[in-house]
Amino acid sequence: MAKVSIDEARKSTSGGDFFSLKKDKEKANIRFMYKTTKDVDIYSVHEVKIGDKRRLVDCIKDPSNPESHCPFCDAGVKKLQRVFLLVYVEQEEKVKIWERSFQYYDRNILPILEQLNSEEIVGTRFRVMRNGAPGDMKTTYPLMLVEADDTKMEDFEEELPRTDLTILQKTAEEMEEFVETGKFPEQAEEAESEEEERPAKKSSGFKKSAGREVAASEDEKPKRRSRF
Repeated sequence: MAKVSIDEARKSTSGGDFFSLKKDKEKANIRFMYKTTKDVDIYSVHEVKIGDKRRLVDCIKDPSNPESHCPFCDAGVKKLQRVFLLVYVEQEEKVKIWERSFQYYDRNILPILEQLNSEEIVGTRFRVMRNGAPGDMKTTYPLMLVEADDTKMEDFEEELPRTDLTILQKTAEEMEEFVETGKFPEQAEEAESEEEERPAKKSSGFKKSAGREVAASEDEKPKRRSRF
């Protein structure tokens, strides 16, 4: 997994159960589940489209090794730094993952977390509000400090969710095939296997070639794995 440091993410940008606020002015009280900002997970990933879904694929280029390479990087596939923040949502009494771009985190959240007086970040309660209608690309999530207390990470017995489970792990060979064909190897194999196992059907009035195209389109749709 190509996890990167704050400094590496800044250089590169010079891209479970997820937390979201769906309506304009919707609010939630949250705690960031960390001792320090060094514990925040930042990933270097590539964004690809599989079927009709956006998926993130781990970038296999090692930021600390200039000699390493990633087929997606070489092919110019969109690369992002993504931050997966663990937040305790008080209204739901549950830890969720808040996905943000690194740019948003670096400009709007990190400066606030770095100025806290709490011994641990988790010791500060925030109110976050969605400021923007659904679909508005300028939507922001201003943080308002509610109060600081003595809460520490050790006070939470719940096991924290992993933040990397929705990021696809692919080898260089699998990436190269995707660059050439637009599919990962297992997608092509699944489609071929299902086509072979599908029993012959009587003509329904449609051309057979059209029927195969429709079937292939359905097979190519990814099945998103549940995080829990």
